Amino acid sequence: MDKDMEKNTEAEQNEDIGYWIKVVNDSMETFANRGLKKIGITLSQAKVMAFINDRKKQNTSQRDIEAFFKVTHPTIIGLLNRLKLKGYVRKEYNDDDRRKYVFLTDEGKKACKELASIQKKTLTAVLADFSEKDVEKLISFMEKMYNNIKE
Repeated sequence: MDKDMEKNTEAEQNEDIGYWIKVVNDSMETFANRGLKKIGITLSQAKVMAFINDRKKQNTSQRDIEAFFKVTHPTIIGLLNRLKLKGYVRKEYNDDDRRKYVFLTDEGKKACKELASIQKKTLTAVLADFSEKDVEKLISFMEKMYNNIKE
């Protein structure tokens, strides 16, 4: 590829919002996964655990998790099965409504405390040079972008 074409591609890439959103997301995921490695889970698994933890007063079904994360049934089953093998969640079948509910084990609750710390470190790193006002604007812009394209 000649130098003019290479420069043009770099310039286009630097102005592509989708590119930067993906790069930031991928970098945040990599950073978070480094911290999560010590408790043996991935960011996707951590998000599911945090969701269950945040719903302390409600029973959480597998369907609730699928709907919240907008993922397929097999995806959630795989995540939950891996978390169950690690001793972080347990599943209970409810005969009344024929649903499987998911609960954190004591080990899972303990891990969630570590997850909060890792999340804080990740956000601190990502937003290190941002003022509070900058963060508010960024969130507002991201919400607008999402609302413009959501189905």
